[in-house]
Amino acid sequence: MNLKALHQAIKKGGEISVEQRFLKQLELTIQEGEGTQKIPSKNYKPSSLNCPRQMFYYRRGTAIDPVPVSSSLVGVAQSGTDRHVRIQKAIMAMRKRGYDCDYIDVAEFIKKFKPAGTEVVGKRGPETKCYNRIYDMSFMCDGILRIGKEYYVLEIKTESTFKFTSRFGVDEKHYAQATCYSLLLGLSKIIFLYENRDTCTKKTFLFDVSEKMRQDIKDKIMYVEGCVKDDILPAACKNEKVCAYCGYSLKCRMNVK
Repeated sequence: MNLKALHQAIKKGGEISVEQRFLKQLELTIQEGEGTQKIPSKNYKPSSLNCPRQMFYYRRGTAIDPVPVSSSLVGVAQSGTDRHVRIQKAIMAMRKRGYDCDYIDVAEFIKKFKPAGTEVVGKRGPETKCYNRIYDMSFMCDGILRIGKEYYVLEIKTESTFKFTSRFGVDEKHYAQATCYSLLLGLSKIIFLYENRDTCTKKTFLFDVSEKMRQDIKDKIMYVEGCVKDDILPAACKNEKVCAYCGYSLKCRMNVK
């Protein structure tokens, strides 16, 4: 039975056991309730700067590939969001327990230090949604830490046991994201906190962004802007880690603009 036929059978309550019908209806409700975004915003995003072609598609406002999101992936994303909030709340309590660490609200940091072009546009729990007008880039920041007299950008990642077991440093696909935070917030040091979503064990790594890395991001943005202006499809990055979760995989393989 294909997906369309199964969907119709489930809706009608046809030839399927009651427990299986309940399960499939639940999965469809989760899947349909998520409401996959077909046309993302045209702003650049720190987590999507690894591939020039993906950046090109975002910048053009290209609709993502019509691939359904499974209820399992929806749940994984929701679980990750929940863990972010719980970790952030725990960090907020550290100072009260006598530890030399303060969780700094990003909005307060921006108001005080005024990083060039960056402004606050919204809040979602402890996270802050920001926009930088210089690079036309929007981003969500997990928070800023003040340890001693120094400030650090906080980035929380949840991942599977398989990835976590072999996690000995910051994932290369997160380098560009860290560099963008440095560029947009005026801080050079990012603390990555990776959590195993199966066991909730954690690892932390300090990532120090260099001026060359910031310049490379600026150059990549200028390159993609030129491609958009001249209607030239840029080369794809051909990175399996990046391509695995790209919403433009089908268009990319067909070299569609």
